[in-house]
Amino acid sequence: TATLKLQNYSLADSGNFKCKVKNCAGEALSAAVISMIKAPLILQHLPASIDLTEKDEIKLEVSVADSVPKATVQWFKGDVELKTSKRMVIAKPLAESSTNSALYTLTIPESNATDLGEFKLKASNKIGTVETNCKVDVLSAPKIVKDLKPKMECVHGDKVTLDVTATGNPSPEF
Repeated sequence: TATLKLQNYSLADSGNFKCKVKNCAGEALSAAVISMIKAPLILQHLPASIDLTEKDEIKLEVSVADSVPKATVQWFKGDVELKTSKRMVIAKPLAESSTNSALYTLTIPESNATDLGEFKLKASNKIGTVETNCKVDVLSAPKIVKDLKPKMECVHGDKVTLDVTATGNPSPEF
């Protein structure tokens, strides 16, 4: 019996391995291919939360280390997978050779109240899945959605009710 032990296995150790055994009657050969597999790893996570006002740009960036096999990377808002659209741009990954990683970016040039929620980047391969989340809170100035009646006539001694409705984030005070 012969044993070859590889300690601290790395990509450089991948390849074809052969063991030749021989004696005076002949020889025999045994071969194996060893390839490295590596789970995805997030090097730069999303911030836990961000607050911004309507019309501000939302720019989320995540650095994901190279994995083997290559990871599938997806952006989500809640449980809905995001795709590039008129409102948002999911950039092609930008390779960072110094860290053997790629930078993934999601940009929404003009945020609005519908962008409120949790954004997530998920990187998966057959070894595992990693994710990072960011709660986005879009602050909006108060807006009157139901005005006061511009003119009212009231009889002396009657009750008068003035109704106004407004929206905003955070909820406006009256």
